[in-house]
This record gives sequence, C-alpha cells and structure tokens, in this order.
Amino acid sequence: MRKFAWVFLVIIVAALLLGACAAQTTAPATTSASSNPSAVADGKTLLDTRCTSCHSTAKVVTQHLTSDQWKQVVDNMISRGATLSADEETVLVQYLADNFK
Repeated sequence: MRKFAWVFLVIIVAALLLGACAAQTTAPATTSASSNPSAVADGKTLLDTRCTSCHSTAKVVTQHLTSDQWKQVVDNMISRGATLSADEETVLVQYLADNFK
C-alpha cells in the first residue's frame, strides 16, 4: 500500500510540473506594437516576466555579450518555448545589449 502512495504522489507532482510548464508556453496576445505602441513592454519588464519564468536573472546578468550574440541567445530561447513577438524580441535584445555588454 505504501508503494502505491509513493507512485501516486510522484504522478501528481509530475502532472503539476508539466501543467506549470505548459501554462508558460501560452502565446502572447497578437496585438501589433506598430498599431499600439504601449502593447510592447519595456526590456526590463520582458526580462523579468518572460525570461525568469524558466531561469533566474543571475543567468542573464552575468553574461557580457554583443547585440548580435544577445539576438542569438534570445532566438535560441524562443526556439525552446519562450513567447515573444517580433517587436518584443527587438526590445529585449536592445535592452540586453545596452545593459549587459
């Protein structure tokens, strides 16, 4: 009976973790920043909300990269599930390049 309880507990924890990961990959609103400039958050907000859903800011702020290198990093994160519109990506890359070079 104890073995069943442990298996059940592991299944519940795994389901909760998978649910949390799936909730983070929900696509952002499709409002275009060109039609609504306030729709795109500033770079710090994007870093604090989109990047830290998977890792701490310490992983970011310890990097010293060029704008092109930050673009590659952000593109890699998008390929791994980060949700950023093209306008948000531009804002985030600019913020990272300006503050963590």
